[in-house]
Amino acid sequence: MGIVERKRPEDQTTEEWLAEFAGSSCKPPRRGVQIEGVPKTENSADEEARQFRYIGHRTTRTGSVALEFEALDGQLQAVKFFNVGLKSRQGNNYPAGKNGQFNPPERGKFRQFWMEAVGEPPSRWCRVHKSLRSKLGKLVFTGEIEHCLDGKGAGYYKITSISLNKET
Repeated sequence: MGIVERKRPEDQTTEEWLAEFAGSSCKPPRRGVQIEGVPKTENSADEEARQFRYIGHRTTRTGSVALEFEALDGQLQAVKFFNVGLKSRQGNNYPAGKNGQFNPPERGKFRQFWMEAVGEPPSRWCRVHKSLRSKLGKLVFTGEIEHCLDGKGAGYYKITSISLNKET
C-alpha cells in the first residue's frame, strides 16, 4: 500500500466528487494506508485517546474557533473546533485569524469546556481569547482523534472529544 492519490475537486468529474463526498471525508484511514501530508505514527491506524497540551488558537471565517493541541510526545498536532460568534455586542465584526477575538455563546460547548478545564469564568467572555494560553497552557487533556480532510484536500487530525486529564 502506498500513498493515496487524490484528485483536487476542480479536476474531478461530478460523479467522482459525489462518490468521494458520499464516502465521508472524516473517517480514519484504513490500516496501513499513509495519507499524504500526515505523519505516520505507530498507532495511526487505530485512532485512540491521546494526551495533549494546548498550543494556540485561531478563528475561522465560518464562525468557529480552532483550539490547537499538540500530543505530549510531540508527534502530531490536532485541532478542536467550537462554534462561536465573531461579532461584538455592538455588531462590529472581529477579524478571523490567528489569536482572533471571539464571543462564545452562553450555552455553547466552548463555555462548557472552559468551565471544566479552568473551573471559573473569565472576567469577560469577550476577552477570553487573551487568557487562553495562560490558563490552558499548563493543563494536560485527553482527547480522541480522527483523520479529516480540509477543503483543499490536505489531511489533519481533528479532536472529536476532549476532557481535562485528572491524573496530572
